Amino acid sequence: MDEKTCWAPFSFLTVDHKEAQAFLDRRAAQGWELVKVRGPFAKFRRTERKDLTYFLDWSDPKFHEDPDYLQLCADAGWELVQTVGYLNLYASKPGTHPLPIQTDPALEFQRCRKKVLHRMFWGSFPLLLLMAILVLAFLFLPHRDPGALLWEMMSESNLFALLFLLSPLYLPGGAAYLVYLARRLLRWRRAAQAGEPLPGPDPRWARVWSRLNLARWALSAPLLLCTLADGLLNQLFSAAYCVALFFGTALISARESEQPNARSSAPVLLGVTGLLLLCVLLRGPARAAFPGRFPTPPIQAQAVLDTSLSYAPSRHDTFLGSRAEWTELLPGSSPELHTTGVTSSLSVQAEAWASPWLASRAFSPIPEGMEPLEGREGVWWSADPDGHWATYLIREGRVQVRLLYYGLPQDDPLDTVLAWVHCL
Repeated sequence: MDEKTCWAPFSFLTVDHKEAQAFLDRRAAQGWELVKVRGPFAKFRRTERKDLTYFLDWSDPKFHEDPDYLQLCADAGWELVQTVGYLNLYASKPGTHPLPIQTDPALEFQRCRKKVLHRMFWGSFPLLLLMAILVLAFLFLPHRDPGALLWEMMSESNLFALLFLLSPLYLPGGAAYLVYLARRLLRWRRAAQAGEPLPGPDPRWARVWSRLNLARWALSAPLLLCTLADGLLNQLFSAAYCVALFFGTALISARESEQPNARSSAPVLLGVTGLLLLCVLLRGPARAAFPGRFPTPPIQAQAVLDTSLSYAPSRHDTFLGSRAEWTELLPGSSPELHTTGVTSSLSVQAEAWASPWLASRAFSPIPEGMEPLEGREGVWWSADPDGHWATYLIREGRVQVRLLYYGLPQDDPLDTVLAWVHCL
């Protein structure tokens, strides 16, 4: 017995709409009628119709189609099924054999520029500008090594780490898409100027780009999981930020509730922001239950120093690396003195990577002025001649720890820290 409904990939590029139309016509010839499109998939149901055909036309996703134009399509025998992105999907009415509405190549290309290209450009321009600003700030940020900053971000954000790993796919893929889009538009413009029908895509390339677009959709799941993991474990999002994002999304969705794609996108956006807020609220218990690559700080755990005040550790965990920092003030100190850098305190910065290969690339060269500590392999140190401070750098495999003392303590916790590093 044949199934009454089925799902099929439907992830064609907007500029390959004629191949998408041909795909729907082939499904119709096989006895399948389009029900709806959700994301990169289309749902079909069995039909006995033999005269079912489809017509895809340009649409501005910010606004409903002009009623007069819809009436023109209806009078010609076309019925609007759904608006998907920049396309209106029309199906022929029973008992009709309508022809496509767009028969003037120049007018069709003009509608493409007005409803698609302008919207795509102005929708992407702010994002491109923001990316350019971030890249420039990253490269020219004063007093920071861009390479060190890059590795630091990869050990503090799962989302950034995944995007960085995917950049060899995204960047060439984006460049190839722009070249493909430009070639298609140039062919259309030449055809429109010559009064010829706008040429359709090469079916093989259209299918290739459809599969690539489907893979892009598939990557949204791990990106979302990484974002939620950052909300649950890392201090990249605050509750105030999530609340503002949630109500901002709700306000925009309410204002744009009459737009064609608002009903399907608004619940998803609200659900994601609400889930992110929940992760942020659960961060404390989750952080306590999941120490990541770093167990409880050894100084606090074994009470090597009788500290009078400790600052809560700052921890980040990603699938590539982890980072932890904390500071302890020694007896007789105060937070006010600590801000001046003249107090008796201990600061610890630790990083651990998923593999020695990553660690060898993330660790910066040994700073000038630091010397190997006699009798301690993998330990370097430097000290103030006046005895006000001392710094240790410990490296073992995929772990690096920096210890900074202000006002040298009587009981040096270096042995305890080394034992802790050996267990990582």
